Amino acid sequence: MKHDARKTSREGENRCLQSESLIYNIIVNSVMTVRALWSRPGVDRRSMVLESKEVYEEDLSVRLLPTHLKHRFQRRLSSYSGASEVDERLRGWAWSVRPLKPPYDISVPVSAITQGYCGNMRNVFIRHVMGVEPGTTGREYDDYVFNYLVTEAYCHAKKEIYCRGVMSGTELKSIMDSYYNSVVEALRSLGENVVDLKERLGWMRMVWGMITDQIETAVDTVLAGQPHIGTDELVNAALPIIISNRFVGERLGLANSFSSYIWMPERTVINLRMGRRLRFHRLATVASAFFAECIYEQPIDVGCILYANLGGTDGLELEYDIFSIDDSARREMIDLRDQALQIVHLRKDPGIADFCPPECPYYHVCHESTKNG
Repeated sequence: MKHDARKTSREGENRCLQSESLIYNIIVNSVMTVRALWSRPGVDRRSMVLESKEVYEEDLSVRLLPTHLKHRFQRRLSSYSGASEVDERLRGWAWSVRPLKPPYDISVPVSAITQGYCGNMRNVFIRHVMGVEPGTTGREYDDYVFNYLVTEAYCHAKKEIYCRGVMSGTELKSIMDSYYNSVVEALRSLGENVVDLKERLGWMRMVWGMITDQIETAVDTVLAGQPHIGTDELVNAALPIIISNRFVGERLGLANSFSSYIWMPERTVINLRMGRRLRFHRLATVASAFFAECIYEQPIDVGCILYANLGGTDGLELEYDIFSIDDSARREMIDLRDQALQIVHLRKDPGIADFCPPECPYYHVCHESTKNG
């Protein structure tokens, strides 16, 4: 009887394993089928997108972004389903063919193209032909500090959950708050602007508190719905943002010089900025989409720029610029990249622009050369 019981137990275990294997294969095959259908010309993507909206309904409570923005992402997804599709040649994975393939075997930093201060792109000539290094502006340093804090917060949160296991959001926030001083010291050791960093300590603390509060809420929300969730499931459900600091963009003729955050379930790339909104900031987000598509070979269709400004009742105002990364945005970025690469390749000075904003890091170079000439 004992032998029969053990045999029955083993048979039950085998059936469970076979069932799990069958479910796994069904899931994998379903994913592969959807990918194949999505890439097939003429497929009715509207129904697929609408179904995806229902599947992602629970995940649309945005982490890193406030919950009320989920409806804006849903509208973007709906409008994308009914609009003309993005030309496959303009996707990041088409880096080996024109127009995305660089016209020359060189690369320039994304910031050189997306800085947007010089209408003639003379900044590219000064930096990459004349060899004059730009000074770091206060705004650029603010962006760097902002991105560093968010990156460290998310990376530390994920590490703590993986190392310590499932924990409440309150417990995780307590651990995260103990990291703040060490994060500031690490940031201090990385930069040369120690005085500038001291001047920013006030809003840095507010940013850290804002991000850790959102992480706490995200973790507790997931645990409330799935109290028996596993460690890896918790990280992926509560903190689905992929932190990308060092893209390899030489295939695209671009070198990365900024941080991006990829929200893959919603095909969205997020960039963080301090200060007021400027039009050319969108170009950097489009470049991030190119990079993500090149690496992950998954479509990125929505861009989001989160702006943080001092002020407001809580001391920190947040503004969101959400837009579609469509053909026109992609072509504009490609055209500017080609123009910058041509300047470097031909080593030809495009001349001083008709209008030079004082905040341009090369303003003094152009106008000193004018005086001397």
